[in-house]
Amino acid sequence: MKNRILAGLTVICLVLIACFWPGKDENIAKDADKKEAQAITQAETESLARNIILYDQAGKAHKIKDLYNKKPVYLLVWMPWSELSEQQLPVLETLYHQYGQRVYFVILSLGRDDTDVQSFLASHDYDLPFYTTDIENAAAYTISEVPESIMIGQYGQIRERRQGCINQKELSYMIEKGQQGQN
Repeated sequence: MKNRILAGLTVICLVLIACFWPGKDENIAKDADKKEAQAITQAETESLARNIILYDQAGKAHKIKDLYNKKPVYLLVWMPWSELSEQQLPVLETLYHQYGQRVYFVILSLGRDDTDVQSFLASHDYDLPFYTTDIENAAAYTISEVPESIMIGQYGQIRERRQGCINQKELSYMIEKGQQGQN
């Protein structure tokens, strides 16, 4: 009698297990779904570059948006009193000659009427495109230290930010990476 009860309970348990076994849950995300969600999340959280007015050495105004809508922009915020900024410029000069056709270089100092910038540029012979902007634009890019390098991809996505002086190899990699995905 006990054996029949145990056998009956075993059969009932096996039937219940077979009927209610969870199997493959269709609500569990597949790898492809996870990758798609990551791409969407990344696109939604990418930081876009603010559109600020730049002034070239002739005093002509340019919108940075007009530049990054054409091709990627390497932006260096620098000041002439910063030794690290001064060390960064020769490295940029080399890379400007290498990448200048594919990437806009914007070497930006803060403060439009800075006589230190003018005297620095007069005493150095760089081919780099130097710009100035109003000091308030430092807040638009949350600049807290100079030099600061910002790689802006085509159409305005900020791809990378780095503070301090960057060696040529790292800076070249930053610029190469910033060009990825451009049309």
